[in-house]
Amino acid sequence: MSKKNWGETFLKTGLPLEHLALSTLVEAAWVCMPKYEYERENREGKLAWFEVDLVAKTPDSSRGNLNLLIECKYHDEQRFWFFLPCNTEDHLAQYNALSAGGDLEADPNVLHYAPYVPLQRMKGHSLISLAPKSVWGVNVSRVGTREENSIQEALDQLGFAFVPFCLEWLYSFCQYTPEAVVLAIVTTAKLFRLRSDIGTIAAIRNASGPEDIAEQMPWTWCYYAPREQLLRHNHDEIEIWRRRHTRVHFAGLEDQLAELWSGPHWVMVVSIDHLRSASDAVRNTFWHLPKDFGPNRRLKRAVEGFASSRRARPQTKTG
Repeated sequence: MSKKNWGETFLKTGLPLEHLALSTLVEAAWVCMPKYEYERENREGKLAWFEVDLVAKTPDSSRGNLNLLIECKYHDEQRFWFFLPCNTEDHLAQYNALSAGGDLEADPNVLHYAPYVPLQRMKGHSLISLAPKSVWGVNVSRVGTREENSIQEALDQLGFAFVPFCLEWLYSFCQYTPEAVVLAIVTTAKLFRLRSDIGTIAAIRNASGPEDIAEQMPWTWCYYAPREQLLRHNHDEIEIWRRRHTRVHFAGLEDQLAELWSGPHWVMVVSIDHLRSASDAVRNTFWHLPKDFGPNRRLKRAVEGFASSRRARPQTKTG
């Protein structure tokens, strides 16, 4: 095996891409943790452990904390990712768009918050406007053939990890600042989105490459349509959480759990060469969204008071 072939084979393990993504984010002042594991049913209906490649978190800030839950996908230079446009609400309706919060493009449906949503402008579209919107990607080779769909595989990895991650990491009631999460796929593949003005089969048939019929994107927001299996998985995870937290009650909890059940809605899909600029844009936009953290401080004090009363309660002797 030549040295060149060894390098390409090593790249296919995905490890170098994961390392590069982590290094890029650490350099941009994100705090990173490799791997997040969660349990769900596999295709045979048996419980199995799965993992997502990377978790990145903004440093603690009075402007709010943001987590990126990241899956990495390596592809050689002979393949690219091709998406369909998703320019209007009608496009979303065609793909079974589902949300407990109404406007799917509003900031609360791009960010996923817990234990409550502190955004003051609930109808703003600040985050979704950062990149083109797309839906339903496929892997395509340079000669035009469809490849195994690793895009859907990555979307599913994140989609099924979403509720376990949020319930495990974000419903920590002892933080002054509630945390938000955005899902992301980082890839070496070039990203293309079919142009909306391509209206004939002939135009596509005569294309010599994706550049003739599509726009290349540094990154995109890809809509992730929920499926029955995912909704069932989310429901089961939420019910397990309920049974373990029977004493937790606060205004808005049911709405938040409903949002978790129907989500996630959007996933960042970004070329590794543009990860720094895309993550900076999302973080800076997130930090500048007007927020009110007051209710979370009251919740924190209530939880601390409950914990103190439990510790101070006299223990009843038995036997």
